[in-house]
Amino acid sequence: LESYWQDANNTLNHILLFWYNNLADSEMYETLFTDVVQLLTGGPRTRQLKVQYIGVPDHELDTSKPAIDYTALIEDYKIDRIDENYELSHTSDLDTLLLQWKQGKKPEGETFDLDIPPWTLAKTLTLLESALFLDIETIEFPRYFKHNDTTIDMVFKFSNQLSYYVLETTIQQIHTISYWLYVALSCLYLRNLNSLASIITSLQNHSIERLSFPLDLTFTTLFETLKSIVHPNNNYNVYRSIIQDIAHNEQPCVPFTSLFIRDITFIRDGNETFAKDGTGINMLKFHQITKIIAFAQHLQQKQYNTLTCSENNAKNLLVAMTDVNSLYNDNKDRAYQVSIAKVPRLL
Repeated sequence: LESYWQDANNTLNHILLFWYNNLADSEMYETLFTDVVQLLTGGPRTRQLKVQYIGVPDHELDTSKPAIDYTALIEDYKIDRIDENYELSHTSDLDTLLLQWKQGKKPEGETFDLDIPPWTLAKTLTLLESALFLDIETIEFPRYFKHNDTTIDMVFKFSNQLSYYVLETTIQQIHTISYWLYVALSCLYLRNLNSLASIITSLQNHSIERLSFPLDLTFTTLFETLKSIVHPNNNYNVYRSIIQDIAHNEQPCVPFTSLFIRDITFIRDGNETFAKDGTGINMLKFHQITKIIAFAQHLQQKQYNTLTCSENNAKNLLVAMTDVNSLYNDNKDRAYQVSIAKVPRLL
């Protein structure tokens, strides 16, 4: 199979047909499938060819305009995008810091307060999330369901910690909801859709909503717009139109990673592995899964080479997120309890 793939004239369909003809009767089909995906998308030589041969040619990328003009929003709301002079240059500079965080080691940092500009925090989140997303190996997607402590798990861990941090800071100081909306908007402009989803989902938590903090019309409109991007309506059609636009324009981004797992789960659990006519493996099922994985890898090809952030900001943010996460690990009902303490229930 590997030697067959080395022939550059063979496309994904040829590979799948070859696999079907030679391996369809094997009892090891599930294990073999992950090896096939690794072969198609994992090696240095195939990595170079993956966009042409693994399910994301130009004609399969949606070229229609996204449902929301996300690039214009930041201009509408006058976000200040001033860059500091003391910042790092590359995502890779954060690798050591993230390695400590992945290992459960709390970085040495100072108290992190929400006194930095939303744009600065959004850049920090984007580079941290991008480093995690770029670290995902192709083979982790099909093997995610049978393995623990993968890089995908680390992406989810970061999302959960960010969600708790947004929740805690907003409950403690409800006026910060407008600050977080600006951070979310800045993340959208930077095409960091994973942080956007974490922030907006947290701001819709009942423990925050019951505090009834009034927003002026400007922020209410912004909130509704951002909610529509990550809302599951029509199978996340707004989000999907945006991520397709980003892919078509070959821009760096951080996608909503959990949606990849959701889509693979839907195909994996909703389709029979073997063809109903008894002729062998249902190749369409695995073809669809491979295309999802190939699209994720397609998005990994563009990096934030010109985006910068402060190492101190990144370090202090991770410390703050880790501390808050510990509070919620000890008490899952903490958010509601703090909310009740601030505004008691009416009897």
